[in-house]
Amino acid sequence: MREPEVVASSGGYYTMLESAPEVDPARRSVLGPVTSYGAFPALGAPGVPAPGMVPAPMMASAPVKVRAPSGAEAWSMGLLALLVFVPGFNVLFAAVVMMVVGLWNKKDLREPARTNRRRAASWGLTLLLVEVALVVIQIVVVSIAHSFYESLPFIPWGAPIIMALVMVGVHVLVCSVQAIRAYRGKTTRFGGIPFFR
Repeated sequence: MREPEVVASSGGYYTMLESAPEVDPARRSVLGPVTSYGAFPALGAPGVPAPGMVPAPMMASAPVKVRAPSGAEAWSMGLLALLVFVPGFNVLFAAVVMMVVGLWNKKDLREPARTNRRRAASWGLTLLLVEVALVVIQIVVVSIAHSFYESLPFIPWGAPIIMALVMVGVHVLVCSVQAIRAYRGKTTRFGGIPFFR
């Protein structure tokens, strides 16, 4: 056997290419009928491909690898839906979109995609309930405080709305981390209150 040869590729990288063992040219196998020992068949003979033609097995298409669903799409939609500019409602819209995508066609999925989508839907419902509760608390607090004070300072009476804005930041962080984890094919660890099983 000959020593491996260094071959340069078009990308500028070098690879080691091992040569095949030396074979007596007279003993090499040839496609088509052999007319005499060591002679090649003539062009046009049956079984001999025409010049420039590739034999049929080499023309078969290579199988295409398709990435299996991972559940990352549900977490990503929670971020993309925040970009919809509907002041005051984009967080609620993001939560609903996460629930819809997370619960859509979940039974036909394999693990970890099923678990990741279910947890994304649970997080969407958790976010929706927390945001709605904070807005309701803010309205109640302000209406009660107005009966005692003429002018209200924002702090501490605006604490529920500040918490609602903090929840938006938490939502962005949770969705980012969980989408990356799901995209890598791992099961997400957190999904809010587990509403969906």
